[in-house]
Amino acid sequence: MRLSWLAVTAFALAGVGTPTAARDVAATLPVPASGIIGVSADQLTPAYWIARQAQPQRVLLDAAQVAAQNARLLQLDSSMHDLRALPPTLDRAQVTGWIEALSRPPQRPLFAIDGTPVPTATLDALVDQLALERIPAQQKTRYGLLVRRAARTFGQREALARARCVIAEAEIALASRDLGWPQRRLDAARATLEAHGDRINAAHARYLAIRRLLLIGRLDDAAQALAQSEPASLPPSLRAVHALGIADIAMRRLRAGAARA
Repeated sequence: MRLSWLAVTAFALAGVGTPTAARDVAATLPVPASGIIGVSADQLTPAYWIARQAQPQRVLLDAAQVAAQNARLLQLDSSMHDLRALPPTLDRAQVTGWIEALSRPPQRPLFAIDGTPVPTATLDALVDQLALERIPAQQKTRYGLLVRRAARTFGQREALARARCVIAEAEIALASRDLGWPQRRLDAARATLEAHGDRINAAHARYLAIRRLLLIGRLDDAAQALAQSEPASLPPSLRAVHALGIADIAMRRLRAGAARA
Protein backbone atom coordinates (compact mmCIF):
# COMPACT_ATOMS: atom_id res chain seq x y z
CA MET A 1 0.00 0.00 0.00
CA ARG A 2 1.32 3.41 -0.92
CA LEU A 3 1.73 5.70 2.05
CA SER A 4 0.75 8.79 0.18
CA TRP A 5 -2.41 10.25 1.46
CA LEU A 6 -3.82 12.86 -0.79
CA ALA A 7 -7.02 13.56 1.05
CA VAL A 8 -7.70 17.29 1.17
CA THR A 9 -6.87 18.55 4.65
CA ALA A 10 -8.17 21.99 5.49
CA PHE A 11 -5.71 24.62 6.54
CA ALA A 12 -6.37 26.20 9.93
CA LEU A 13 -7.72 29.69 9.30
CA ALA A 14 -7.13 31.02 12.77
CA GLY A 15 -3.88 30.13 14.49
CA VAL A 16 -0.63 31.19 16.05
CA GLY A 17 0.52 34.62 15.04
CA THR A 18 -2.85 35.85 13.76
CA PRO A 19 -3.21 39.61 14.41
CA THR A 20 -5.95 40.65 16.83
CA ALA A 21 -7.75 42.65 14.14
CA ALA A 22 -7.82 39.66 11.82
CA ARG A 23 -9.22 37.44 14.56
CA ASP A 24 -11.93 40.03 15.30
CA VAL A 25 -12.94 40.16 11.63
CA ALA A 26 -12.89 36.37 11.33
CA ALA A 27 -15.06 36.07 14.42
CA THR A 28 -17.81 38.09 12.72
CA LEU A 29 -17.83 35.98 9.55
CA PRO A 30 -20.50 33.28 9.25
CA VAL A 31 -19.19 29.75 9.62
CA PRO A 32 -20.42 27.60 6.72
CA ALA A 33 -21.55 24.00 6.99
CA SER A 34 -18.05 22.87 6.05
CA GLY A 35 -16.73 24.46 9.24
CA ILE A 36 -14.07 26.32 7.25
CA ILE A 37 -14.53 30.02 6.54
CA GLY A 38 -14.31 30.68 2.81
CA VAL A 39 -15.08 27.09 1.80
CA SER A 40 -18.63 26.52 0.65
CA ALA A 41 -20.47 23.21 0.59
CA ASP A 42 -20.22 22.91 -3.20
CA GLN A 43 -16.42 23.11 -2.98
CA LEU A 44 -16.48 19.84 -1.06
CA THR A 45 -18.06 17.99 -3.99
CA PRO A 46 -16.20 16.42 -6.94
CA ALA A 47 -18.50 18.22 -9.40
CA TYR A 48 -17.21 21.64 -8.32
CA TRP A 49 -13.60 20.78 -9.14
CA ILE A 50 -14.45 18.81 -12.27
CA ALA A 51 -16.27 21.86 -13.65
CA ARG A 52 -13.14 23.95 -13.21
CA GLN A 53 -11.03 21.68 -15.42
CA ALA A 54 -10.37 22.62 -19.03
CA GLN A 55 -10.48 18.94 -20.07
CA PRO A 56 -12.18 17.03 -17.28
CA GLN A 57 -12.70 13.95 -19.42
CA ARG A 58 -9.07 13.68 -20.51
CA VAL A 59 -7.65 10.28 -19.60
CA LEU A 60 -4.27 10.56 -17.89
CA LEU A 61 -3.65 6.82 -17.70
CA ASP A 62 -5.89 4.11 -19.08
CA ALA A 63 -6.53 0.85 -17.20
CA ALA A 64 -3.65 -0.95 -18.91
CA GLN A 65 -1.21 1.85 -18.12
CA VAL A 66 -2.30 1.94 -14.48
CA ALA A 67 -1.82 -1.83 -14.23
CA ALA A 68 1.62 -1.59 -15.86
CA GLN A 69 2.69 1.18 -13.48
CA ASN A 70 1.51 -0.80 -10.46
CA ALA A 71 3.33 -3.91 -11.70
CA ARG A 72 6.53 -1.90 -12.18
CA LEU A 73 6.19 -0.45 -8.68
CA LEU A 74 5.94 -3.94 -7.18
CA GLN A 75 9.11 -4.93 -9.02
CA LEU A 76 11.16 -1.88 -8.02
CA ASP A 77 10.06 -1.37 -4.42
CA SER A 78 10.34 -4.40 -2.14
CA SER A 79 8.26 -2.62 0.52
CA MET A 80 5.19 -2.72 -1.72
CA HIS A 81 2.81 -5.69 -1.57
CA ASP A 82 -0.29 -6.61 -3.51
CA LEU A 83 -2.75 -7.11 -0.64
CA ARG A 84 -5.21 -8.76 -3.00
CA ALA A 85 -2.73 -11.57 -3.51
CA LEU A 86 -2.76 -12.50 0.18
CA PRO A 87 -5.05 -15.36 1.20
CA PRO A 88 -7.98 -14.70 3.56
CA THR A 89 -6.19 -16.66 6.29
CA LEU A 90 -2.50 -17.10 7.16
CA ASP A 91 -0.89 -20.16 8.69
CA ARG A 92 1.69 -20.20 11.46
CA ALA A 93 4.61 -20.98 9.15
CA GLN A 94 3.95 -17.94 6.96
CA VAL A 95 3.61 -15.50 9.85
CA THR A 96 6.59 -16.97 11.69
CA GLY A 97 8.72 -16.65 8.56
CA TRP A 98 7.87 -12.98 8.17
CA ILE A 99 8.64 -12.20 11.80
CA GLU A 100 11.91 -14.11 11.84
CA ALA A 101 13.04 -12.40 8.64
CA LEU A 102 12.59 -9.01 10.31
CA SER A 103 13.90 -10.02 13.73
CA ARG A 104 17.18 -11.75 13.05
CA PRO A 105 19.78 -11.06 15.77
CA PRO A 106 22.41 -8.57 14.58
CA GLN A 107 25.72 -9.98 13.36
CA ARG A 108 27.72 -6.95 14.51
CA PRO A 109 28.39 -5.49 17.96
CA LEU A 110 25.78 -3.06 19.28
CA PHE A 111 26.41 -0.29 21.75
CA ALA A 112 24.16 1.51 24.21
CA ILE A 113 23.76 5.27 24.28
CA ASP A 114 26.55 5.53 26.88
CA GLY A 115 28.95 3.61 24.64
CA THR A 116 28.88 0.32 26.53
CA PRO A 117 28.40 -2.90 24.52
CA VAL A 118 24.93 -4.44 24.50
CA PRO A 119 25.27 -7.89 26.11
CA THR A 120 24.39 -10.97 24.08
CA ALA A 121 21.97 -11.97 26.83
CA THR A 122 19.99 -8.78 26.24
CA LEU A 123 19.65 -9.54 22.54
CA ASP A 124 18.67 -13.13 23.29
CA ALA A 125 15.98 -11.86 25.66
CA LEU A 126 14.56 -9.64 22.93
CA VAL A 127 14.38 -12.62 20.58
CA ASP A 128 12.63 -14.67 23.27
CA GLN A 129 10.02 -11.92 23.63
CA LEU A 130 8.86 -12.54 20.08
CA ALA A 131 6.70 -15.31 21.55
CA LEU A 132 6.52 -17.15 18.25
CA GLU A 133 4.93 -20.13 20.00
CA ARG A 134 1.82 -18.00 20.63
CA ILE A 135 1.10 -17.58 16.93
CA PRO A 136 -2.08 -19.57 16.14
CA ALA A 137 -2.06 -22.35 13.58
CA GLN A 138 -4.45 -20.32 11.41
CA GLN A 139 -5.51 -16.71 11.70
CA LYS A 140 -7.50 -14.24 9.66
CA THR A 141 -5.43 -11.92 7.49
CA ARG A 142 -5.37 -8.44 9.01
CA TYR A 143 -3.68 -5.21 8.04
CA GLY A 144 -1.95 -2.59 10.14
CA LEU A 145 0.16 0.50 9.66
CA LEU A 146 3.52 1.15 11.31
CA VAL A 147 5.05 4.53 10.69
CA ARG A 148 7.99 5.45 12.91
CA ARG A 149 9.17 1.87 13.36
CA ALA A 150 8.77 1.15 9.66
CA ALA A 151 10.84 4.20 8.72
CA ARG A 152 13.69 2.88 10.87
CA THR A 153 13.38 -0.60 9.42
CA PHE A 154 13.76 0.33 5.76
CA GLY A 155 17.39 0.50 4.65
CA GLN A 156 19.22 2.66 2.15
CA ARG A 157 18.00 0.49 -0.72
CA GLU A 158 14.40 1.28 0.24
CA ALA A 159 14.70 5.05 0.40
CA LEU A 160 11.28 5.61 -1.18
CA ALA A 161 9.47 3.52 1.41
CA ARG A 162 11.34 5.25 4.23
CA ALA A 163 10.49 8.68 2.82
CA ARG A 164 6.80 7.80 2.62
CA CYS A 165 6.84 6.68 6.25
CA VAL A 166 8.38 10.00 7.25
CA ILE A 167 5.58 11.87 5.45
CA ALA A 168 2.97 9.79 7.23
CA GLU A 169 4.63 10.52 10.57
CA ALA A 170 4.72 14.24 9.77
CA GLU A 171 1.02 14.25 8.91
CA ILE A 172 0.16 12.53 12.18
CA ALA A 173 2.30 15.06 14.09
CA LEU A 174 0.59 17.95 12.33
CA ALA A 175 -2.89 16.57 13.03
CA SER A 176 -2.01 16.24 16.72
CA ARG A 177 -0.51 19.76 16.68
CA ASP A 178 2.98 18.51 17.47
CA LEU A 179 4.61 21.54 15.88
CA GLY A 180 8.02 20.70 17.30
CA TRP A 181 8.37 17.78 14.89
CA PRO A 182 11.77 18.06 13.07
CA GLN A 183 11.14 19.79 9.77
CA ARG A 184 14.51 18.68 8.40
CA ARG A 185 13.32 15.08 8.21
CA LEU A 186 10.33 16.09 6.10
CA ASP A 187 12.53 18.20 3.82
CA ALA A 188 14.90 15.27 3.34
CA ALA A 189 12.00 12.92 2.59
CA ARG A 190 10.60 15.35 0.02
CA ALA A 191 14.00 15.60 -1.67
CA THR A 192 14.18 11.79 -1.86
CA LEU A 193 10.73 11.56 -3.41
CA GLU A 194 11.55 14.24 -5.97
CA ALA A 195 14.81 12.51 -6.85
CA HIS A 196 12.91 9.27 -7.49
CA GLY A 197 10.20 10.93 -9.56
CA ASP A 198 7.38 10.59 -7.01
CA ARG A 199 6.15 14.14 -7.53
CA ILE A 200 2.69 13.57 -6.01
CA ASN A 201 4.01 12.51 -2.62
CA ALA A 202 6.73 15.15 -2.85
CA ALA A 203 4.06 17.81 -3.36
CA HIS A 204 2.08 16.41 -0.45
CA ALA A 205 5.20 16.78 1.73
CA ARG A 206 5.61 20.39 0.59
CA TYR A 207 2.03 21.23 1.55
CA LEU A 208 2.46 19.60 4.95
CA ALA A 209 5.41 21.92 5.53
CA ILE A 210 3.34 24.91 4.40
CA ARG A 211 0.52 24.00 6.77
CA ARG A 212 3.00 23.90 9.63
CA LEU A 213 4.32 27.35 8.68
CA LEU A 214 0.78 28.70 8.76
CA LEU A 215 0.07 27.18 12.14
CA ILE A 216 3.15 28.80 13.69
CA GLY A 217 2.35 32.18 12.10
CA ARG A 218 5.14 32.33 9.51
CA LEU A 219 2.92 33.73 6.76
CA ASP A 220 5.72 35.15 4.60
CA ASP A 221 7.56 31.83 4.51
CA ALA A 222 4.30 30.00 3.74
CA ALA A 223 3.48 32.46 0.94
CA GLN A 224 6.95 32.03 -0.55
CA ALA A 225 6.64 28.24 -0.47
CA LEU A 226 3.23 28.43 -2.15
CA ALA A 227 4.63 30.73 -4.83
CA GLN A 228 7.33 28.15 -5.58
CA SER A 229 4.75 25.39 -5.99
CA GLU A 230 3.33 24.40 -9.37
CA PRO A 231 -0.18 23.10 -8.66
CA ALA A 232 -1.39 23.04 -12.27
CA SER A 233 0.00 19.56 -12.90
CA LEU A 234 -1.16 18.12 -9.56
CA PRO A 235 -4.36 16.13 -8.85
CA PRO A 236 -7.48 18.15 -7.92
CA SER A 237 -7.10 17.24 -4.24
CA LEU A 238 -3.68 18.88 -3.99
CA ARG A 239 -4.77 21.84 -6.09
CA ALA A 240 -7.55 22.35 -3.57
CA VAL A 241 -5.02 22.27 -0.73
CA HIS A 242 -2.96 24.87 -2.59
CA ALA A 243 -5.99 27.12 -3.01
CA LEU A 244 -6.91 26.77 0.66
CA GLY A 245 -3.40 27.85 1.60
CA ILE A 246 -3.70 30.99 -0.50
CA ALA A 247 -7.11 31.71 1.03
CA ASP A 248 -5.73 31.19 4.53
CA ILE A 249 -2.95 33.73 4.03
CA ALA A 250 -5.33 36.21 2.41
CA MET A 251 -7.78 35.93 5.30
CA ARG A 252 -5.05 36.53 7.86
CA ARG A 253 -3.87 39.56 5.96
CA LEU A 254 -7.44 40.86 5.61
CA ARG A 255 -7.41 40.53 1.82
CA ALA A 256 -10.99 39.36 1.41
CA GLY A 257 -10.97 39.59 -2.39
CA ALA A 258 -8.04 37.19 -2.74
CA ALA A 259 -9.56 34.84 -0.17
CA ARG A 260 -12.84 34.63 -2.14
CA ALA A 261 -10.94 33.85 -5.36
